[in-house]
Amino acid sequence: MREYGSMKFPHKFGNDYCTDLRPMQSAAGWYLGRYYFDDEMQCPFPYSRESDYFPTKEAAEKALQQGHEPRNAPENAHLPIAHQPEHN
Repeated sequence: MREYGSMKFPHKFGNDYCTDLRPMQSAAGWYLGRYYFDDEMQCPFPYSRESDYFPTKEAAEKALQQGHEPRNAPENAHLPIAHQPEHN
């Protein structure tokens, strides 16, 4: 597991340590995704977008709490979305 300030990266996908799913924001809106910790740069970067966009942070948080339909996109093909990630 990696830590950066208050962020925890308990999941490992291949060589990347990632956060739990969380609401994240981009120019296109709010979504559910993960950050990964870059060992070389020693800081977090966005890793995945695993949902469609939501109009508000509150809507993204509600979807996270109630469950959401995973976004089946080519850039997420390497993620084990159908099951829980490894805990280390």
